[in-house]
Amino acid sequence: MQLTKEQQTVVDTVGNLDSHLVINAYAGTGKTTTLVAIAESYPQYRFLYLAYNRSVKEEAEARFPSNVKVLTTHGLGYRWYITHVGKPNLGYNIRPYTLCELYDIDYKSAYYATRIFHEYCNSIDKDMHTIAKQIAYGATNDKDYIYRGRDAALLLWKDMKDRVVEITHDFYLKLASESDCSELLTGYDFILLDEAQDTNPVVFKILLNSGKPIIAVGDIHQKIYGFRNAMDVMSKLHDKHGAKLLYLTESFRFPQEIANLAYEWLKLKPNFNPKVYPEIKGLGPRDPRAKSEAYITRTNPGIVEKIASVDPKKDFYSYRTPSEIFALPMVIAKHFNGYAPPIKLPENLEKFVAKFDTLGDLFKYAKDANDIEVKKSIEIVEKYGHRLTELYKLLKSKNRKKKGLCILTAHTSKGLEFGTVTLGRDWEWKTQKNSQQEIEEYNLMYVAITRAIHTLYPNEIVKDKLKLGNDFYITRKALSVEEIF
Repeated sequence: MQLTKEQQTVVDTVGNLDSHLVINAYAGTGKTTTLVAIAESYPQYRFLYLAYNRSVKEEAEARFPSNVKVLTTHGLGYRWYITHVGKPNLGYNIRPYTLCELYDIDYKSAYYATRIFHEYCNSIDKDMHTIAKQIAYGATNDKDYIYRGRDAALLLWKDMKDRVVEITHDFYLKLASESDCSELLTGYDFILLDEAQDTNPVVFKILLNSGKPIIAVGDIHQKIYGFRNAMDVMSKLHDKHGAKLLYLTESFRFPQEIANLAYEWLKLKPNFNPKVYPEIKGLGPRDPRAKSEAYITRTNPGIVEKIASVDPKKDFYSYRTPSEIFALPMVIAKHFNGYAPPIKLPENLEKFVAKFDTLGDLFKYAKDANDIEVKKSIEIVEKYGHRLTELYKLLKSKNRKKKGLCILTAHTSKGLEFGTVTLGRDWEWKTQKNSQQEIEEYNLMYVAITRAIHTLYPNEIVKDKLKLGNDFYITRKALSVEEIF
């Protein structure tokens, strides 16, 4: 394969690597191609490649040579659990209504229990008592709920260890990190860590304790999972553990016009330093004739809004199933509006919603517990309650074809690319200024922008913040670099 100078520099560096290596790769710059080139250039070495989900794992298995073992990051913990505990009884992620049933506690306490348990499973230096104290410091009126939640979280951890209740993926990974996991990494010379900007801290602890050189690749500007306690391993390795830092700046996906807009957007981020992060170079478009189209939203309700407005005669689809998108709104509409759903609804959701006497009570819970899923589902019911069945059936029929316009959230769009991208209208900017949440909102928009191969239609937020005209858009033919900035 023909590598760019930047990619070849990365490959050559591995041959003389005596510590860790960080590769900051902008969107579309061929990071996987670079990792494959590393493995092929050093057949004498054994590599462990860690993917962030199953689909990436399957794709990597088809691309990497035989001297690379491919696992998901959670796959490490799963192997340890199978060996030392036994076959796990896996359940879904813990939700507040689950804990209400298990431990007979109120909703707000259950929310804090869920939050404390999740943060503990995804942290490397905190116990549940410390986490509860930190939360209580910023929510003094909820101290009783917080400490009842802590007690429930402690019980949940014990019950999972005793195999009394179903365990979660985060649980077995955390349990593995508290033990000696060195046997999991025996026989490997290097660890290839993909999407390192959004790494589970527990995974990082396991890898760092192994003493193996880590080659961490990712894009610091695509860090979008802070709400899951994901950490930026790339900066940590460079700042604290002496890792060498290299950049991949040449994107094969899109032309310079889109590269310019993406970089100008990044420059709006709090504390962004152009001297640290070089400009993006657009070598594309990869496929000037790509016909795929995407409408990228911020939220799932944004998907429903788009379905409600699109011409039903045209083809469209979503990566998520109609049941995933519509289940909670349908439960809410059934309980409070007498709605008759066209599908069997999840029993746990039915039990949860049935505990509230009025829609106002449910909304209060959503506000108090910061349950965005419930809050947005209520908005869907209020605006489209009379059309839920119609919209559900419409999406179901369209999803069978998987043709036409792809309607998806920005989080789901990560790793994908489309000829034409339109940014949805449901994006809002209500984050605290200079907060980590605001930084990740900028990152999420950057992810959405850089899905475009040759044509991009920005939304009002992008046009407003970059001071672009109302009719502004980019195609591979419409504008020159100078005409944009």
